[in-house]
Amino acid sequence: MPLDVYAGEEHFADHLAPIYRSLSEPGDFLLASSVFERYSHRPERWPAWTDHFTDPSRPVLVASFGDHKRMLRTGRTRIARIEHGAGQAYGTNHGSYSGGKDADSLSLMLVPNQYSAHLWRKAYPELRVEIVGCPKLDSLPRKDPTEPLTVAISFHWDCHLVPEATSAFATFRYALADLKREFNLIGHGHPRAMVGPPSLE
Repeated sequence: MPLDVYAGEEHFADHLAPIYRSLSEPGDFLLASSVFERYSHRPERWPAWTDHFTDPSRPVLVASFGDHKRMLRTGRTRIARIEHGAGQAYGTNHGSYSGGKDADSLSLMLVPNQYSAHLWRKAYPELRVEIVGCPKLDSLPRKDPTEPLTVAISFHWDCHLVPEATSAFATFRYALADLKREFNLIGHGHPRAMVGPPSLE
């Protein structure tokens, strides 16, 4: 049976697109209308643009708590979700984090690691949970062993739900300059961070 995919934000679509490309029976890949025009990484097998799903009875895959709830409101009953982060929980029961609330209606949870899988299985013993890594990273080029070691540093956005979910950039920005002297350093920030390139000087 075809699998539909829904993304309410661009970075959710980034996590869903590799899965969609690999489907033997791809359904509709629907983006929120606010995302469609600016999304630049559309899968090669992109369906004709539609503002609705062709067959609402099909299973659907999402990449966030918000999109899960959105699909419930449209009457979907078979919903799968993939974590779009590293599977942290931060000690909170918020539905956006591993093992969080309101996941009873999920049919399948796809997670990046054993830590996240453990939290989901503990909170929802009947839920099917599968460890799949991060499909978004599958297309990264293999490391050339002759090249210098590359270190990627990532910072979260300032989510004030719990202290651990805020950005640590201000605390560690000067340490990045030291790392830059020893390694090929690349930076990454959560899409909601909305910050310009930092100065390491």
